[in-house]
Amino acid sequence: MSTMADKSVLTLKASHNENALLSKESTIINNNLMSFRTFGRDISNIGTNEPNKPSSVYMSKNDSQGIVLPDFNFVNEARHFNFAKQDPFDLSLAELPKTTKDPLLASRELLSFKFNPEKDRINPQSRVAPQRIPLRLFEMENCDLFNVNNPQYVSIYAKEIFEHLLNVEDNFCPRYGALTQIQPEINDKMRAILLDWLVDIHLKFKLLPETLYLAINLVDRMLEKIPTTKKKFQLLGVTSMLIAAKYQEIYPPEIKEFIRVTDNAYTKEEILDMEGKILCELNFKLTIPSAFSFLDRYTKLVEMDERAVHLCQFFIETALMDYRMVKYRPSLLVCAAIHLANKALKRSVGEEVLVNATNHSEQNIKLCAKDLFIALRNADKLTLKAVKRKFLTTQYMEVAKIPLEMLFNGI
Repeated sequence: MSTMADKSVLTLKASHNENALLSKESTIINNNLMSFRTFGRDISNIGTNEPNKPSSVYMSKNDSQGIVLPDFNFVNEARHFNFAKQDPFDLSLAELPKTTKDPLLASRELLSFKFNPEKDRINPQSRVAPQRIPLRLFEMENCDLFNVNNPQYVSIYAKEIFEHLLNVEDNFCPRYGALTQIQPEINDKMRAILLDWLVDIHLKFKLLPETLYLAINLVDRMLEKIPTTKKKFQLLGVTSMLIAAKYQEIYPPEIKEFIRVTDNAYTKEEILDMEGKILCELNFKLTIPSAFSFLDRYTKLVEMDERAVHLCQFFIETALMDYRMVKYRPSLLVCAAIHLANKALKRSVGEEVLVNATNHSEQNIKLCAKDLFIALRNADKLTLKAVKRKFLTTQYMEVAKIPLEMLFNGI
């Protein structure tokens, strides 16, 4: 009986010693890996004026042997062990480190190790070669790397998300010319008056920018669906703002507040009835790739400062008032706004980045920029000033004070 107990104790001690050795070897390997760069490009100087230098460690997307670590002190010993023959694992938000702020360190913590004593015959004198790391990190932009620890940015999949939005944005764009074909009582001037009023309502309720863009999109898509009378035109606008607020805002305004801004022109029942018509007619398709989504993405890609972003937003929201700009896709309109903002602020960076990210040719961007400038110049002569009043505030750094004729002379 005592002999069996002694054997059991010896077995437990041997197992404990083996686990301790494995833990020690894991620590040594992890420390050695941390002394080498695991990216194919150096991102340690992102945000500085120094150019990115290629890393001494290069990883190919088609590399089936895992990572290559030059001058590693256990390369020769690792040759005796097999690498795991499996595809690079996909990243998920659960695998992202929650406490690391530096994107380089965050990527290094994504290394995966798999110790198999029976397969690799681990002993105290040997070390196991590391497994492959996820190569998806190589496809991330610099702006995504800075937000790799923020799950709301979904940095790992941001590039694929906006590629998808580019592919589907035509499905949510209103058809240019449908206003004159379907609406006998509504014209582009009446549309501009309604949208100018919606900008004031949006500013009064202090709603999110996405709410305004969605509300305008709902109005334009409804105008190409069913005829609307002059009496019901304002009802269409205020109901579209209500739907957009419900969709985008955490605490949307109540219906009675929308009734009050219309000077009690409509009842609660009329607004709810119009809400049902809009949702059914548009088949509840409210998730649209708006110009604001592309603006937020592309200004980060070209590394524009806050003032430049506000200037681009001013250009886009002014263009929304002009029905002739409906013929341009939101992504192309954003590229044109960035092009004009670069001229206004005497910047010349980011043009090639936009062409590569959007597949819009430089010629199409300049053509849209010319029409955008015409829309800005025409809006400056109109009495509809809601957008200009909005961007004359200090919240938007008073970008509307920039004289257009002087900055864009010769465009």
